[in-house]
Amino acid sequence: MQRSRRLLAVIVIALVLGALAFAVVLPRRTLTDRRAAADAAFTALRPSLDARYATVPGLLSALDGAGARDRTPVRSLRTALARWTAAARGTDPTDLTDAANRVEGDVARTRALVGASPALTTVVALRDAYTAYDRALPAPRLVRANTEAVEDYDAARRGLLRRVAVAVGGFEARPVYLPVTP
Repeated sequence: MQRSRRLLAVIVIALVLGALAFAVVLPRRTLTDRRAAADAAFTALRPSLDARYATVPGLLSALDGAGARDRTPVRSLRTALARWTAAARGTDPTDLTDAANRVEGDVARTRALVGASPALTTVVALRDAYTAYDRALPAPRLVRANTEAVEDYDAARRGLLRRVAVAVGGFEARPVYLPVTP
């Protein structure tokens, strides 16, 4: 009797471990493939972001020249650009996307600052700097491909069986790049 209970316990444990292994191993390939697709879509977008953010020092210079150097949105943009520069030394799509979204948001805040100031709206260097930034907007097809790939990956992460693989397999969420246009 005792022996049969032990055998039953071993069988139950083996079944539980087998089910857990099945829940982790089976969805791993799908998650890995979709994560790789999301990372590849961001990699295709990356040169456009490098070109876009190469215009930001000129924007900061124009803001400084217009007397807005110490304004909070300008300081924040300077910090965001430094964060992008640091992230750009690496290849982590999550760090890069977070830094890119921060730059986008801070450029929008500086644009609001300029738009709210009659004196700043007349500065030609600012208009030119924003025009250069806006012209460097990544191609919509690249942005759309990135968004779709990240959404596909996130949808795969939410699957019932895949949640276990996500929890133990290191399949962190990927942020979506959100360009800000005027």
